[in-house]
Amino acid sequence: MKNENAAKQQFLKAKDVAQDFFGGTISYGKVLAMTKAGILPAKKFGRVYYYTIDALNNWAEKNMNSPAWKGMSK
Repeated sequence: MKNENAAKQQFLKAKDVAQDFFGGTISYGKVLAMTKAGILPAKKFGRVYYYTIDALNNWAEKNMNSPAWKGMSK
C-alpha cells in the first residue's frame, strides 16, 4: 500500500515550485535559498532538489495561515 502511494506521488523541481506552487510570486533563486536554509521541505538527489505537492501543501498550511507579525517580538 505504501509503495502505491509513493508511485502516485508527483515530484517537482525548484523551477516548478516557483512557477506552479507559488504562481511566480517567488523566484527560482528564492525557492532554492529557502530550501537550502531548511525552510521548504525537499529531498536532494545529486545536484537536484525534489519537492512533493503533499509536503508543500502541509508546509503552506502550517506556515502561511498565521499573520507575519505573530512570531515577532516587541
